[in-house]
Amino acid sequence: MKVVIAHNFYRSLVPSGENTVVNRETELLKGSGVECFSLSTSNDKLDQASFVGKLKVAFQMAGSRAHKNKLKIELSQFGNPGILHAHNLMPMFGYDLFEAAKELGYQTVQTLHHYQLIAEKPQNNLDDNEVKRLNTQSRGLLDFFYKKAYRNFWQENKIQFIDKFICLTEFQKQLMLKAGLPSHKLFVKPNFLPDPQLFTDNHQPGDYAIFVGRLSEEKGIVALTQAWQKLSIPLYVVGSGPLASELPKASHIHYLGPKSHDEVMQLIARARFLVMNSTCYETFGLSLIEALACGVPCLVPNRGAFPELIQDAKLGYVFEPENMQDMQEKAVKLWGQAVNMKADCRVEYLDKYSAQINLDRLLSIYQA
Repeated sequence: MKVVIAHNFYRSLVPSGENTVVNRETELLKGSGVECFSLSTSNDKLDQASFVGKLKVAFQMAGSRAHKNKLKIELSQFGNPGILHAHNLMPMFGYDLFEAAKELGYQTVQTLHHYQLIAEKPQNNLDDNEVKRLNTQSRGLLDFFYKKAYRNFWQENKIQFIDKFICLTEFQKQLMLKAGLPSHKLFVKPNFLPDPQLFTDNHQPGDYAIFVGRLSEEKGIVALTQAWQKLSIPLYVVGSGPLASELPKASHIHYLGPKSHDEVMQLIARARFLVMNSTCYETFGLSLIEALACGVPCLVPNRGAFPELIQDAKLGYVFEPENMQDMQEKAVKLWGQAVNMKADCRVEYLDKYSAQINLDRLLSIYQA
């Protein structure tokens, strides 16, 4: 089996879970003996480009014959076709990549790491509230070109060039179905985490709760910390973002800023539970499986895929979105019961999110 992994990496200065997922998955395939090749680019290159260069990239996102032919030449360097597995395509690749691959005889797969594809679809069958939850962020001057590229995908029927889409959760699959992606092309495979054995030996219940994520509006961090002021439970907040200066000060809320991955894992492993309050539909929260892998239960809103990932009263608790009183009550309840959930959390990780389980699912999708 030959697999070409294509990914437009996000900026190196902006931490990206998607970049991490792609790197992990590539190493997993290589370690299993799959012949892997990398077709990658980075938004760092776009930052360094001239104004004319940036404009060229913006216009080619919507598709062009010249760009498709250029991509065919790049794909041809890998020899006989196999599988093209693409992740993020924008802005440097675009959906020309799949058309180029098909003309060369590749089988094609895309992992859907976000909801942009359906957010920009004309007449996508989603209601206004669902569209609002898709968390499509503006990209400034390039926003027009992004929107045009995704709309062209639907209007020019470029879906014909993609054999399979990988969704990260069943919730995401159902939303994609509702928006118009065909069921026979949709498969579910969650993200995975290499077993963090070094961080799983802590059998103590932990003396703080922890939030890990970007300090931004879609993460619900302001409402969470404001409500947390009324609790006596210590909270560690890990991350940075535009709302950092707006968060309330309290003696039991500790803002630690961004940390390395190993530091984050150590903090999660020593926590009593992890809490999230996202206002959008998260495709998949890596911090959730990091917590489960360490035997740490989670407190999450009843929104999107969260209740699918965190079974209520077994792997943590699920609270009603925007209901901060319910969140507070569930936090107090989980503080007292978290230690009894540690074993179930660890088993959940081993059964669903470990490397071997993920590899088996991915290979079965390739072979189907």
